[in-house]
Amino acid sequence: MQPRPDTLRTTRNGLGLTQAQAARLALVSLRAWVKYESGERAIPAPTWALFRLLSGITTLKQLRREIR
Repeated sequence: MQPRPDTLRTTRNGLGLTQAQAARLALVSLRAWVKYESGERAIPAPTWALFRLLSGITTLKQLRREIR
């Protein structure tokens, strides 16, 4: 499931990350991240999964369950 732009922004802020830090964590450009948060572009599911995993929001086990 992909987050809404406001959920993405709230999640990032809750982690205490700047947009640039979140972009680096998700392995995307700052420009792409800004577009995700503005709603101009939907964040791809693999990018959202990677961000959640590397930021500690979720575990690999949880991601595997979501995929099934």
